[in-house]
Amino acid sequence: MIMKLRLLFLLTFLLLATRFVSAQTLPVGLLDNTDDLYRRQQLLGKDSSGVSLMVRPIQLTGLNNLLVPGDAAGNKFNYWNKILWQNAKGNMEVRALPVVWQQQINSHHPYGWNDGAMISAKGYQTAISTGVFAKIGHVSIQLRPEFVYAANPYFLQTYEADNETSLKTAIANYHNSVDAPERFGDGAYSRANLGQSSIRVDLNPISIGISNESLWWGPGVRNSLLMSNNAPGFLHATINTVRPINTPIGAFESQIVGGRLEGSGVLPPSGLKHAKFNDWRYLSGIVFIYQPKWVPGLHLGFDRTFTAYRSDMGNSLGDYFPFFSSLEKKTFQNDETLENAEDGHKRDQIFSLFARWLMPESQSEIYFQYG
Repeated sequence: MIMKLRLLFLLTFLLLATRFVSAQTLPVGLLDNTDDLYRRQQLLGKDSSGVSLMVRPIQLTGLNNLLVPGDAAGNKFNYWNKILWQNAKGNMEVRALPVVWQQQINSHHPYGWNDGAMISAKGYQTAISTGVFAKIGHVSIQLRPEFVYAANPYFLQTYEADNETSLKTAIANYHNSVDAPERFGDGAYSRANLGQSSIRVDLNPISIGISNESLWWGPGVRNSLLMSNNAPGFLHATINTVRPINTPIGAFESQIVGGRLEGSGVLPPSGLKHAKFNDWRYLSGIVFIYQPKWVPGLHLGFDRTFTAYRSDMGNSLGDYFPFFSSLEKKTFQNDETLENAEDGHKRDQIFSLFARWLMPESQSEIYFQYG
């Protein structure tokens, strides 16, 4: 009952003062220079939106008042979309999204991070993405599929090396405990996916929808503990703010997600030891940001996620929204039997705290994340 009340309170809070808004998102990491541009504009003091940039992807409507410099003729800087069609009322439109073509070559062994749908591979690899954005009243549709190709030639992997028996055992156990193959198959790799696509109902200041976009939670520029674009986006339902919600005590941003994590499909090279290795997992999480009214530029936040194999889940509200439960595991323990109810859920929890302090007067920032 307590968890139901918490969920009801948060949804009610997010639904307050809704009004029309519809805008595309800026994909995490796909237009790196644009990401950096927005961050620099904040450090230069040219941002009155108050967006923390700690819940991404960001919806561009919330950043329209960033004073992004234009060209010599005074035209607004806006290369991430082009209007193809718009009706007279302005509540229906279609925009073309930019073509993004990424390439990399690893001459000796796999290397790289925060490269989205690209895989861990030696040799040449390329990824291409483009699409369209459509708005129909409160509904927005962003279709931006991705295609990845990797030559994926052979290289010496750790399990093949001439290691001591104890090290070989440790390597085998590692590959059976995490879905992180060194090499994706025995030949060339190609894959098409939904990429940074979504369909949303936009009600300012919140958006509700289904998305396959990459998520980034936290203040880091190159790294984030819970959510980042170090892997492809995943299919998930989302309810999130599109701009800070202002209150008498400060501003708030938040996102709640629940989605499906698919495995790589590559079995451990040393043999499968866990029968559920190929089962899909359910991920649920929440991120919450608070900007105190009395300390301009300071953003405080936390995020919390749970993952569990679907076959280990139940169908209760607590199974789908476990992040509203107590942080301490001891609260689930039976003092008489010493059994802990949380152990029966067989799920992993990750929690982190973070902060970002913008100081435009010195054109600098300080941030941290601990989990």
